[in-house]
Amino acid sequence: MIQILKLSSGEELIGTVSDMEVEGRQVIKIEKPAVIVMQPIDGQPEKFGIGLAPYAPYAEENSVTILPNGIIGIMMPSAALKNEYNTHYGSGIITPQKPKIEV
Repeated sequence: MIQILKLSSGEELIGTVSDMEVEGRQVIKIEKPAVIVMQPIDGQPEKFGIGLAPYAPYAEENSVTILPNGIIGIMMPSAALKNEYNTHYGSGIITPQKPKIEV
């Protein structure tokens, strides 16, 4: 399941998150991780957008294992962020927006 992890370091990662056990310890595995970064919007210095950058791009398996005490929050991404992630790092599947019904 694609989720956002807020780390105790302050970083926010997005990727496919799962629980697993390694050597008798519970760990959280995040596959195809990307770090969420704030970026100024061109020509609008007071407004910011969100960008994604590879996290640990040199990891052999393209996954990171994190101890639970390094995570301070787990969140579900908005549809827009999930679509952006899937476009660049995930399955490529984009969820269409629901059409607005005007009366």
